[in-house]
Amino acid sequence: MRIVDTLIHAAIIDPNPFGAPEQIETEIVAVVLSDLQSAIRKSPARLDQDGRATENQPVGGTGMTKGKTRPDTNVTRRGFLKGVGIGAIGLGAPLTSAAAIAEEHAADAKLFDVIYSLRAIRRLKPDPIPEDTLRKIVDAGIHAPTGGNRQDWGFIIVRDTELKVFIRNHYRDAQQKFRASQPPINELPPPRQRAMKASLYLSDHMHEAPVILLACSAKEYPAWAQNQRGSTATVHGSIYPAVQNILLACRAYGIGSVLTTTHYFFEDDLKKKVGVPDNMEIAALLPMGYPRGKLGKTTRKSVDEVLYWDQWGNKKG
Repeated sequence: MRIVDTLIHAAIIDPNPFGAPEQIETEIVAVVLSDLQSAIRKSPARLDQDGRATENQPVGGTGMTKGKTRPDTNVTRRGFLKGVGIGAIGLGAPLTSAAAIAEEHAADAKLFDVIYSLRAIRRLKPDPIPEDTLRKIVDAGIHAPTGGNRQDWGFIIVRDTELKVFIRNHYRDAQQKFRASQPPINELPPPRQRAMKASLYLSDHMHEAPVILLACSAKEYPAWAQNQRGSTATVHGSIYPAVQNILLACRAYGIGSVLTTTHYFFEDDLKKKVGVPDNMEIAALLPMGYPRGKLGKTTRKSVDEVLYWDQWGNKKG
């Protein structure tokens, strides 16, 4: 099961025979993956070299037993996926060689490996990202949950050189003004020095990224217009899960990125430049590209340092 497909279908809201209609439970996903892997193992001769079932070839048979929560082994791979509501995304049109490489990255990645290695990547190669891959990444984004399922968002892929230079210039100016009020870099702790140097590198080289993605959302959640804090929380609580899906999908394809908000210092000028309507905001700016360095594990506090039970500060489970 491809990681991007997992992201896309995690947000399905559809009554199903396995549980509550408003979510796909973790247990169901585990059953799906377990049974699919079992079915594939039982018919290795009918899979191609990439591990996919060959065209119109069943993995064990042709049907599912009505009323059962687990599929019989005599079911086609496509039929099995459709039967459990997961779908068979990615089995359609042939890919270009570049897109095929990206698909291979996605196919090999496991969900938690992706989560635990999702680092902020600010040093990016100028190599182009295939358009099919960009579409797939944004498609993963828009399958995130959104307040009231309104989907009041839009995503601008910036590849034009002049536009990227415009963004770089304004971004760098904003960063330089910010740095002027901060302590010198050499006085910061070593981890902060590394982060700040990477941030300054991005400021200078933003325009070299093959893609800058602008994630846009509605400024206001109409149902809570009288409660500004609640309205803002809802619109941001809708767009940022989509941004996280995009970042995870990037990681699955071996693409580096980072969520930035420095553009808020020049948002009005940027909105005019790319034609964003007045009732929308640019909630996030993500430079995207293949990393110059290696992707690796993140370092974080232990979960026990931040996890409380029933009451803030209660460490006992």
